Amino acid sequence: DVYKRQDVKVLGVGWGETLHHVLYGLSGSNPDLEVAPLCAELSRPAKVIFSSTVLAQGLSEAFEGRDKFYSLTGIAALKAEQDLEGSEAWRSIFGQRGAIHRMDMVVTSASFAGKPFGRDMNLLAKSSGIKSPQIRNTVIGDIGGVLLPKRSKAKSDQFKALLKPWSGVNLEQLQAISQRAARRGTPGVVLCALGAEKASVVLEAIAHGVVQHLFLE
Repeated sequence: DVYKRQDVKVLGVGWGETLHHVLYGLSGSNPDLEVAPLCAELSRPAKVIFSSTVLAQGLSEAFEGRDKFYSLTGIAALKAEQDLEGSEAWRSIFGQRGAIHRMDMVVTSASFAGKPFGRDMNLLAKSSGIKSPQIRNTVIGDIGGVLLPKRSKAKSDQFKALLKPWSGVNLEQLQAISQRAARRGTPGVVLCALGAEKASVVLEAIAHGVVQHLFLE
């Protein structure tokens, strides 16, 4: 079971309903485990149980992990002109000495094709200034908030504008985690995708070299 491996010391967790259901009920013992969220506040208040910070806290408790707790509460996932470097919480995960550079494993999920951020796509449109039809024309979907562009749009101004307000994990960081996993034999990126409508997003994530393990339905 990849979740119970003792060589996993730092674990990153995405967000969303799929992960909530996949992770619910998992348990084990890994006293050295550090668990960090990979996405700041995104979902509506009623869906707080699906937030990355809440899922990370729950997983840390389930595996009797270290007392050190990472939280991105109070930071917006999608907001223009945020002073992220001024946030100690953000730097502890994504800064030069942050947990992201030590991660052995990431567990995250895929969006439906053409629906990055799901019901929160309106937040992406508002924060980037790119309208929803243009977003669908530019992006295939996302994995844990990491946007995957259509091949012809990867270097477009529209895609760059969509990336700008995002405060969470990025594609290059996931690729670095995957590369470390290949060298060290650690689990790397675990992608959970429930539903055939996510197939093209999963295939694109694989093509970008950021998937070591797949959990499909």
